[in-house]
Amino acid sequence: MTRHVTLLESEAGHNLLGTAARCVAPIHFAPGDAAAGGAINNGTIFFLDWGMGPLAVTADHVFQAYLTRKHAEPALLCRIGDLGFAPEERLIDRDADRDIAVFHIEAREVAELGAELHRPDYDWPPARPDAGGGVFFAGFPGRERRPGRRRGVAFGIYAATTVAASVNDRVVVCRFERQHWVDTLGLGSAPGHRHLGGLSGAPLWAFGGRDGAADLRLAGVVSSFNQSWELLYAKHAASIRPDGRLTPPQIGGLDRISASPLRRA
Repeated sequence: MTRHVTLLESEAGHNLLGTAARCVAPIHFAPGDAAAGGAINNGTIFFLDWGMGPLAVTADHVFQAYLTRKHAEPALLCRIGDLGFAPEERLIDRDADRDIAVFHIEAREVAELGAELHRPDYDWPPARPDAGGGVFFAGFPGRERRPGRRRGVAFGIYAATTVAASVNDRVVVCRFERQHWVDTLGLGSAPGHRHLGGLSGAPLWAFGGRDGAADLRLAGVVSSFNQSWELLYAKHAASIRPDGRLTPPQIGGLDRISASPLRRA
């Protein structure tokens, strides 16, 4: 982990993390004018283009929470940042077990958000991170929401690097080893046992290297968090095909992870 701390303290580290953070946005839903009163739910969504068109990816339970509320509240509106977005009309594929949902989005819409598309220059599927290797995530916890301009809602980004404590066929498990954290983006250190609801759907990046230079590679989609042990769980991004379709699910029983989905931001 020491070499990743050294990287993050460098100008190259600042650039890497800044680039990764620009690929994400908050996805949120509330009835009508969010500032007028109704409950707000939010998650995180990120954008990539693997050569077959722009995609927007989040956790499936974020999408399901929207559908459940939309059924009960027909006036419910969904937005990505300030962009109106009807996810049920944009859906390409979803999988509740792998907790991933993929949607179509236009490149101009990503640009309107002030965000960027992650355009991988590595082969699909992305390799799984190594256990013990450094990983990075950035997203929008609900506790960082604030009233915004023009009666909107502002979201504070939360970014951190940590370690892939274990990697199996289903998930990447990340441990918060705070003694190694570096406040690279100047956002302040997080207190212990911080509630991270709203990070669901955030991309998990693994540190890679090529020709002596470090880079970030997509490794997973954040799914859940064990608050007591400060363990973050992400489902493998390798199931997301370049066209947005998900690979067929594996046959056979899969162990459930003992953590709570980050649903209720």
